[in-house]
Amino acid sequence: MQSVLITGAGGVYAQALAQVFKEAGITTIGVSRSEKLNPDLFDYDVHADLSRDSSVEEVNRVLKAADLEVSGLVANAGNRGPSDHLVNLPTGEISSLINVHCNSAVRALHACAGVLAKPFKFIAVSSRFSSFAMHEQGEFRGYRPLYSYSIAKAALNMLCMRLRAEFSPEEAEIYLVHPGKLLTGISATDAADDPLESARRLLHYVGEYDGNRVQLYDLMKEKVIGW
Repeated sequence: MQSVLITGAGGVYAQALAQVFKEAGITTIGVSRSEKLNPDLFDYDVHADLSRDSSVEEVNRVLKAADLEVSGLVANAGNRGPSDHLVNLPTGEISSLINVHCNSAVRALHACAGVLAKPFKFIAVSSRFSSFAMHEQGEFRGYRPLYSYSIAKAALNMLCMRLRAEFSPEEAEIYLVHPGKLLTGISATDAADDPLESARRLLHYVGEYDGNRVQLYDLMKEKVIGW
């Protein structure tokens, strides 16, 4: 990759990714709705709220003005919903998180239209909590239900499935990764993994495309997570 655009750029994992990419000589473009990004990590700081359709034009304008070709896009934007139980789960919370996790990725792709390299790399940062197989196996008994978060990440997973169906490997390389149990601002109770180590693994993982990376892949454990 020559350049990479990272959404949710104010987050801990996004900053770890930016550090690793910059160390590798890759131009970093951060998109954040409110954060002032660290210029030592991001070559370009784009202030836009990807939860809104207006962000498409805002991001595209910056990319074109800077004459940037985007060869990688990391869909990293996301947050957690507070509702723990069905009785207090508002449907608006589900819609809001799908908008942040999944729709923001679509908007970022739209914003990069016309400036994407071929093939470009699309890297979706998913989560073990969106794995149907792990839920069915009882992996999360004792955790808070995380209704909205799990549903939103599952929507992001399906977006990647559909992108793989639409684009050939010559047009786009689609990666769907679970970065590990990261120590970040929205960590699960059992989080213990270093974001920088995960970022290094991710860069290595996307370096060579093998045509078979549509399932959830755990960067820290080096295994495919079943749906």
